[in-house]
Amino acid sequence: MKKITLLFLVAILSSWSSGAQTFPEPYCDVSFITVEPITLVDVAGISNISDAALNGTPSHEDFTAIVGNMQRGETYAITLEGNTAGASFSSYFTVFIDWDQDGILDNFEERYEIGSITGSTGTDGQQITGNIVVPATAISGPTRMRVVKSYNAHAVGSCYVGSNYGQVEDYTIDVLDPSDCNAVDNVTLSEITENSARVSWTVTPTAINGYEVNVFLEGANPETDSAEITETVDAGISTVTISGLADGTGYDVYVVSDCGSDTAMSTVVTFTTGEGDGCAAVSVPYIMDFESATVPDLPECTSREKIGNVKDWETANVSTYGFDSVVLKRGYDSTNASNAWFYTQGIEMEGGTEYEISYKYGNDDSFGDTEKMEVAYGSSPNAAAMTTQLADHPSITGGIPSVNTVTFAPTTSGVYYFGFHSYSDANQWYFYLDDISIQEAASESCDPVTDIVVTDITENSATVSWTDTSSATGGYIVMGYLEGADPEASPMEFTEVVAADVSTVGITALEENTAYDVYVMSICGTDSTMSSAVTFTTDQTAGINGNEISNIKYFPNPVNDNLTITAAKSIDSVSVYNLLGQQVMQAQPRNMNVVLDLSSLSTGTYVLKANAADSVSTFKVVKK
Repeated sequence: MKKITLLFLVAILSSWSSGAQTFPEPYCDVSFITVEPITLVDVAGISNISDAALNGTPSHEDFTAIVGNMQRGETYAITLEGNTAGASFSSYFTVFIDWDQDGILDNFEERYEIGSITGSTGTDGQQITGNIVVPATAISGPTRMRVVKSYNAHAVGSCYVGSNYGQVEDYTIDVLDPSDCNAVDNVTLSEITENSARVSWTVTPTAINGYEVNVFLEGANPETDSAEITETVDAGISTVTISGLADGTGYDVYVVSDCGSDTAMSTVVTFTTGEGDGCAAVSVPYIMDFESATVPDLPECTSREKIGNVKDWETANVSTYGFDSVVLKRGYDSTNASNAWFYTQGIEMEGGTEYEISYKYGNDDSFGDTEKMEVAYGSSPNAAAMTTQLADHPSITGGIPSVNTVTFAPTTSGVYYFGFHSYSDANQWYFYLDDISIQEAASESCDPVTDIVVTDITENSATVSWTDTSSATGGYIVMGYLEGADPEASPMEFTEVVAADVSTVGITALEENTAYDVYVMSICGTDSTMSSAVTFTTDQTAGINGNEISNIKYFPNPVNDNLTITAAKSIDSVSVYNLLGQQVMQAQPRNMNVVLDLSSLSTGTYVLKANAADSVSTFKVVKK
């Protein structure tokens, strides 16, 4: 019934106001050969998003049922977007407003050249902003605003644009009489606890005697009911802390400007205090399915905040459009765009750890509406603290619920609150949220190899084989240490790096009659897993190859930053090559103990060549 009733009323009101006239009368009509559409007009309470398709909408669109309010003598920011129909094409925006209400949008006091955009699809976020200054002589009451988008230049006029490519949209502006006392803007809540909260706002110069901050129980009538708490602050002050609140209680806050002979009250902001010690921060996993709630109240330890006179979140039993349980529901508001937050309990999290948040959401599609919701988190359950956005859903429609999962990692450890913000347009039906889950993200499996065997053992060589694992997508590193050595701290005796499809490798240059521990490390992308050790002993005396450096050792491998190289003789130079054969680093240490800083290298495998007098040794290292 809501859509039928609304359309019926609009039709009646239109007939009363315009008689037998049809749009765009009494103003001129405009047409284009190619419609390159306007996709966003945002000014003075108007926030209209329209179709971005080329030739998908009329040349001249009638949005006169959408009304913005402007006050004589004030300045209003306007934001515009549109499709330029090509990366190299530019569109110019010109705005006309009939301030003298003579039925003509003229080029003098009623014209505003806002600016241009280039190479925009109309949905990529590129926009132009400007200012509309309302003349002090503007006539009060509703009048026409025309937004013109034209190719390559600003419109010649409101009727003859001077371009065959673009679009025109008409809106209604209600011109209001100036007030000597202005209400404050941007009232926000922060630092909400069980019994206190901080209220902040943007000051107005008309409040010469300061402000009165009134806190009512949620839903109270500020004109007839008594405030629970009142705080008074001087002119120029824009914040105050409210104390003495009851825990787990919903409140409405109003800031009243005291202008001497007059006052002006802000729009309402609603918040809920914490629940005391019973609502201390919890650890993950956090599950909220709303089944514990007493309908229509919120579950314990959760909270909500609405900004302005809008519909709030509440719990409800729902058995429709893919939901069949107690869910969180945002109600229907025929006139006000939604601006309501729901907050979880505080959740303890470790900085740098990956977590997953998932939730189920969907709309009641009885009237084909489109809902909007964003998900964010921050250090306090209030809109100002929701500084990190996790997801944005600007087009929720179709009546089929969706489940979204987001992986994220806080940069620092602490207690975090997660907010679900409904910001749908006015006149949208019901919206539902359910099954919120927050837990540590599952790490990818990196399995160790199995069945390591050492065969073909001689006095200076051996063959190592193993059963591979599918998770080792980056291959394997075969590492050898003297028997009993700690692989985390001891130098490596030998190492070999092989690809993921290799499961055997030959080891050479071993010492005679020496026991070794061999490990095989699986490389799984950014993760790695080392196998257990297998011990073997070489057979008999073997000399060192005459052209290799005697007793050269290098560790650790893999390496993060510093690689240590030791030898029985002074190392003259060390060269580092990538797997393409390109030299990426060279050093001339002339020392038997060398520390090589590899921190500047990218992650990967490198070949190192060490020279000492007439001897050369070559070996591979893995840079993490």
